[in-house]
Amino acid sequence: MAIENQPGVRALIRRTLDAPADAREAVPALVDALDHDDPVVRAGVAWAICAVATAHPADAPVIVRRLDGRHGHTAAMAANWIRRELDVDAGASTASSPAPPSSSADDSADDPADSADESPSTQLSGRSESGADADDDVDRQRDEESSDDPTDSGDPIRERPDEVVQNGQFTIELARTDLDALEIVEPVESDRHSWTYAGMAGIDAERHAVLVRTYRSPLGARHSTFSGAFEDVLADWDGVDDHENVLTVHDFGRRPHPWIVTGYAPRTLRSVGRLPVQAALRVGLDAAKGLAHAHEKGITHRTLDPRSIALDSEQGRPVGKLANFGIVDAFQAVDGPLPLDSRFAAPELFDSSHGAVDWLTDVYQLGAVLYTAFAGRPPYRESLVSHGGPAGLSYEPPSSVVEDVPVAADRIVAKAMATHKIARYESADEFARDLQSALSEVEDGT
Repeated sequence: MAIENQPGVRALIRRTLDAPADAREAVPALVDALDHDDPVVRAGVAWAICAVATAHPADAPVIVRRLDGRHGHTAAMAANWIRRELDVDAGASTASSPAPPSSSADDSADDPADSADESPSTQLSGRSESGADADDDVDRQRDEESSDDPTDSGDPIRERPDEVVQNGQFTIELARTDLDALEIVEPVESDRHSWTYAGMAGIDAERHAVLVRTYRSPLGARHSTFSGAFEDVLADWDGVDDHENVLTVHDFGRRPHPWIVTGYAPRTLRSVGRLPVQAALRVGLDAAKGLAHAHEKGITHRTLDPRSIALDSEQGRPVGKLANFGIVDAFQAVDGPLPLDSRFAAPELFDSSHGAVDWLTDVYQLGAVLYTAFAGRPPYRESLVSHGGPAGLSYEPPSSVVEDVPVAADRIVAKAMATHKIARYESADEFARDLQSALSEVEDGT
């Protein structure tokens, strides 16, 4: 029986996905609905159960135990997803009482560099001064989702998921993709807000290495608001990927959680740390060129830190590619923690008296990222949230941290990271020209 003919189940799934934090009482009914004869209904129910578990991680062991008591592939798929994504111990599902939740990707990491900071700023809204306001788009998306029309293309449970399995060890779900095929090879990394997997995809009848990234909505957030805002920013990223220094977007979606399939890059600057001077200048130049291209199209990044610089190689030289465009908007839309290391954040992100968040914010943050490429560590050792931002603080010049870094690097970083926006490079293009000049001097040995 089609789901549009089951208004009770359909409404329950909608309510749960819209507000999973308020849907704990719906779990028994959702688990019972896993026996439905329509596989589309069962898929929607599984997504809803996973959303509740994500919103209430302490309940995850109990939910897994309930799912283990059901027969059928969909229940097993949901149980495996919760075990993996919420780090639920395999033994917890058979315990007589709920076990304390284990550390998950949302818990603070031991290394402060691995955790995103919650900025008190209210400046991080919208895409750019010339772009559309994200809140308007989110409200429009929410209105579309509240429609009772069963043919509504925004219906969160009309799309049958693709299952992507690696040796039976884990399963990830994506709403049906436009790719010819998609196979996950191995997990790459995770942080508080996302998981990244390496895979192979069929694209235009050819197989390509890809990265698959899925994003977790903040606890207590309205799922439809978060996923709708995320779809908007992923569309922005897709709109600027026609440049060699922007990671290519192959496909993206919002069901059952925001996800994106991009070109493959084996590393990020976060995973590499310090680069040789020449390589650091090359990667910085690549990133500046990618930013200039995006700025020409009215798109600013605003989430630049070492995780957003993907590293590839071409003919033996490193190539930097920008990733994670604008994802801060989705978290801002639900007042969630910001997916940005505060040690790379510009002053205007903390205090509006320093000006609006715009393309010069990207210039500052690329300067801070470049500092890390030269020195192997962020310009500031501690979170800047408690300090209210970098204004008034000082950092050691890169050349004083690493001996072989030229003084020219100090000058470039200092100009990009100027507290006052008027003292920074006027554009990413100007930044790129200075980096090109410094790179030529290093290559010529002058």
